[in-house]
Amino acid sequence: MIKKNIIKSIVAIIILSFLCMFIYDHYKVETETKVKIVDSSNKKRILKNYYKDRDNNNYYLYKLDDVIIDYTDRVLELNKALDVKQITMDFIINSLDKEYSINNNKVSFYKNDELALVVCNKDGYNNYIFGPSDMEFIDSLCEEYPYIKEFSVNYELLDITDSKTTDLIYVTIRDINTKEAATVLIDSKYRQELKEDTNYKFIFRSNKETLDKKIEKIFLNNDLYKIEILNNE
Repeated sequence: MIKKNIIKSIVAIIILSFLCMFIYDHYKVETETKVKIVDSSNKKRILKNYYKDRDNNNYYLYKLDDVIIDYTDRVLELNKALDVKQITMDFIINSLDKEYSINNNKVSFYKNDELALVVCNKDGYNNYIFGPSDMEFIDSLCEEYPYIKEFSVNYELLDITDSKTTDLIYVTIRDINTKEAATVLIDSKYRQELKEDTNYKFIFRSNKETLDKKIEKIFLNNDLYKIEILNNE
């Protein structure tokens, strides 16, 4: 009987030792893990779509090329670390100082000496925007499709032509100010509201700090948000 009790005690001690080692290793990894940023090498592009996880959460980088997870013995890019569950957003958020929340905690802004993080709580998913520590919050970061700035250009619509796909149409337009003309593709949803020989304000949303004023570049590098008729033109 005594022998059995001794064996049970030894087994219990071994299990407890392994459990303590696991807890220590887990705690050690978490305390030594650091989140670091890689500054953007593309000075024109301010915001870029970075990653989408399995729960449909969207990740964006603001003035960054990447976010790196430093485990001391190795490093992983944030998207890869999230993909293999080597880090969680809860861990990252808890490592930052909460600056403020607005809209009933639907928007939260976090920061430390290394980086800043905007968390936008959407219906069924989140938008996470990582940036440098000097990043300032702007409302447009929490739109369904985040953007940095909105701008408009006035064009005269010269011609509308079908394309090979029903989703797009060709429009030939002329800049009212510069008189430059070009033919570009736009979403066919605008067809019903457009008329040839009419002036319109084309409103764009951009993730770039500097804009190319050439018509083809504007449509290629920015998102057409809406089109309004110019009644006074």
